[in-house]
Amino acid sequence: MSIVLPSGILHPDVSGIPEPASTDDGNRWTWGACWGWCERERARVLWLGPAQTTGHVVADLYYCGPCINRLHQRIVARARGAVPDQAPAPERMPRRNSPRHRAPRRLFR
Repeated sequence: MSIVLPSGILHPDVSGIPEPASTDDGNRWTWGACWGWCERERARVLWLGPAQTTGHVVADLYYCGPCINRLHQRIVARARGAVPDQAPAPERMPRRNSPRHRAPRRLFR
């Protein structure tokens, strides 16, 4: 038995945690650039859905099999509480020797 998720990805089973999509699994894989961690320009990729940035710029999101697997593992780990929900603390900025702001220039005194 298989189902189609809202993103259009076909999953063979939904009992428990489904396996991540992999090539030749019945989904519509195509050749293209992976937007995942590997950033390969030519790989078998699967459309995961639309991605949106600030400013409402939208693009199609494609990942290759290994990057889908990595993303799947991270999502499962987060769902199980293995990954903390808090974002890591930002790195400290190096101290500057010059002042951050300059006084406004006056054209006439």
